[in-house]
Amino acid sequence: MYKRKGLRTQLYAEGALRFSSLVAGLCTGAGVGLAVLWRANPSWKQNLFITGLTWACGAFLGVAMQVVVALVG
Repeated sequence: MYKRKGLRTQLYAEGALRFSSLVAGLCTGAGVGLAVLWRANPSWKQNLFITGLTWACGAFLGVAMQVVVALVG
């Protein structure tokens, strides 16, 4: 039925995941980029700030999109 889709995509397609949750997960799911950041940048304070900012932006976008979808739909 599904051809090599990611877990988030499959859950969204099956209706088990809302669009806002999908976007929030994609925004915060930058694991490989964060791993490279933590390995290449020696400043742990800067790395922690960037990681926290990435998480906060993803969480904010997820909540904001859920509010918009609730108001429109």
